[in-house]
Amino acid sequence: MFRGFFGFKSINEQSKRDRIYSVDLLEKQSNKRKYEQEKVELKNRFELWKDPGEKKFVGLKVVFDSRKSIDEGARELLKILEDFDINCSLFFASGVDGKGESFLSLLNPFFYGEITKSKSLKAEGFKTLFSGLLLPTKNIGTIPDDLKNKILEKNYDIGSYCFSPSKWVKAVNSRNEDLISLLYHQSIDNFEETFKGKKCSSFSAPYFICSNATMLLKENLYFDYSSDCRGIDPFFPVIDTRVLKTPQVPVTLPMMSEFFYINGEKPEHYFDLLLEEISKQRYPVYEINPLFEIKLHKREFRKFLENALKNGITFISLRDVMAIRVKNEKPLPRCTLSYGLMEGRRRPVTIQMLEV
Repeated sequence: MFRGFFGFKSINEQSKRDRIYSVDLLEKQSNKRKYEQEKVELKNRFELWKDPGEKKFVGLKVVFDSRKSIDEGARELLKILEDFDINCSLFFASGVDGKGESFLSLLNPFFYGEITKSKSLKAEGFKTLFSGLLLPTKNIGTIPDDLKNKILEKNYDIGSYCFSPSKWVKAVNSRNEDLISLLYHQSIDNFEETFKGKKCSSFSAPYFICSNATMLLKENLYFDYSSDCRGIDPFFPVIDTRVLKTPQVPVTLPMMSEFFYINGEKPEHYFDLLLEEISKQRYPVYEINPLFEIKLHKREFRKFLENALKNGITFISLRDVMAIRVKNEKPLPRCTLSYGLMEGRRRPVTIQMLEV
């Protein structure tokens, strides 16, 4: 999968990763002590909410990045989760709608190919897709009380998808660190105002677009984890020579819009691919856009969940993915990050790279 999507050779699951430099015995002993301390700290941070036991698990991540995704996807999604008794992580945007497009996008033929082939125009609609470009931005607004109460009652893992995702894209592209910092704080303030009594303890960068600045600024905000990038397993990011302390839980599986862009419009084939990829991966993470899986292809999505559960697959939150990873495995790898082009996406995204 990763060779096709990321353009670089994947790491074999059975083989050990090779360090890119050698270390002497004293450094190894020092690193071992650091690893043991980090493991204790991570265990204290991630308490397993729902143990999948011996079952194959998938981290389920749902992103609400627009008003429409909340209004037309949230209620039905929560009903499906309840019907199948499965857990997930929910990330909510705040501020205003918008995809961060500029007027240069209108001159780019790949822009039109992306929104039509991926079925984004059909799923999100003209008003949402062109908000902030040809149309004025809309306020995403508040989460309705009935939805909020259901989310809190079921104790779903919840986090922020940033304040005004379109501003995030522009801030990262222009390297505006002041604006990035402001958006982080606005995200936290809005989240904690919406979900009173809940700490904003996780964050997801819009459209997998990050930079050194976004990663470094986040270190001062005490998130338990982030899900900002694409990759193969949970890891600690490395920026220059600094190992960051906010672990990443990357999305590992292709998204529905990406699949449609490459392979046509049959959702059954997409869900067959997911089951195949899930069987190969150790820490699979699947990101849902409610306007695709719920609004356009609810029947096929329900069928996929039925098939997955019949095959002994269970769905858990990203927080539980981290809890299992910390409990059962060696220390999290330290990995560099890079930009990469993925099939099905016009913009580069942030991807997990080499272990150092």
